[in-house]
Amino acid sequence: MVVGARRTITSALVVAAIALAAAACGSSASPEGLEPQQAADTLARNLGLDADQTSCMRGRFEQAPGAAAVLATDEEADEGARGQFLVAIRACLPPEQLGSTLAATVRSELPEATEAQATCVRDNVVALAPAEQDRLYLYFANPATLDVADVGQAGVDLLASCDLMPATDDEVVDTSVDTTVAP
Repeated sequence: MVVGARRTITSALVVAAIALAAAACGSSASPEGLEPQQAADTLARNLGLDADQTSCMRGRFEQAPGAAAVLATDEEADEGARGQFLVAIRACLPPEQLGSTLAATVRSELPEATEAQATCVRDNVVALAPAEQDRLYLYFANPATLDVADVGQAGVDLLASCDLMPATDDEVVDTSVDTTVAP
């Protein structure tokens, strides 16, 4: 069992169950050096978007250039840009597809994960409240946009609900051996 991969997934999914109320007011300024095509390509790399989803995001960034500010690593996006981004990403990558993407990540990063566990992650992401899904979109688009330390327990809860937590931080404990003593 690969504990490092579990830690990576744990960190990545930490934000899954914490609410974010992103404002939907607009900002029309494009971040320095991040044009719609660059923003769409960056997002495609970060979220594993397919060609149609990438094209959809490019169109959304062309319509609302401020939404690309979420992807700028040198500056924090304001609430208006976050709101524009969330409207765009939800149109191009609906929660069901985000859940499927994260389930595929679980399968690829944790080879010992079962199909049932990956499906559990997908279903749990889809079942999240929209504000919690928004936080997940923001984190996976650009992890620098959120402080993972603020949402640690949420990811632990998600992984635990799908039986994907390591036994300890340092080692995996074999629980297949009965350690009880007969009276």
